[in-house]
Amino acid sequence: MSRDRVILASSSPRRCELLNRAGLDFSIIPARAAEEHFPGKPEKTVLYNSRLKVDEVAAGNPNALVIGADTIVYHGGILGKPANLAEAAGMLRELAGKEHGVFSGISVRTANGEMTAAAISRVRFLDFDDSVIERYFQRVDPLDKAGAYAIQEHGDMLIACIAGSYSNVIGLPLETLADILDRLGEPNTEEIRRLARSLRPPGGIRHIPG
Repeated sequence: MSRDRVILASSSPRRCELLNRAGLDFSIIPARAAEEHFPGKPEKTVLYNSRLKVDEVAAGNPNALVIGADTIVYHGGILGKPANLAEAAGMLRELAGKEHGVFSGISVRTANGEMTAAAISRVRFLDFDDSVIERYFQRVDPLDKAGAYAIQEHGDMLIACIAGSYSNVIGLPLETLADILDRLGEPNTEEIRRLARSLRPPGGIRHIPG
């Protein structure tokens, strides 16, 4: 990208890893604004919060390209990061054998304008029992993960299939980001799209691209 400075308004390790793999040279300035939740409206929630983050960081960096993102796991309500292992196990029991949504809002602000869009992926869990949850927790720390799981970390133990963007379930829908950058007139987004196409869920998880 030709921009002198790109800023990610997030310290998420998963978002940072994806942007690094896409070849972006960027700085990290986490937004501190308090997020809003709109009950029963997950798409509105992520769109609002991604804009909130971008607006905060862009206010102090008016000439930068600022990327903001908000991702939630939604099943009847927002499933955030569990406070302890008991809460994490309860989340996975709630999701077992069912389908839930992963919603992301992506906002980009440049000196030329701002654009926001949402990505929605559907994830269906296997119908597992507590013994699977125990084994999963032996391999993965669920406490820093919304919904108590990460698809890229032994996700095949829990997940039967996903429909839509795989990178969205990781935490940053690369396809949506590339679309926004294209529409804002930013060049050289092919590497982002190439990475999105190359990513694959762990073996055993069926992927229906969206």
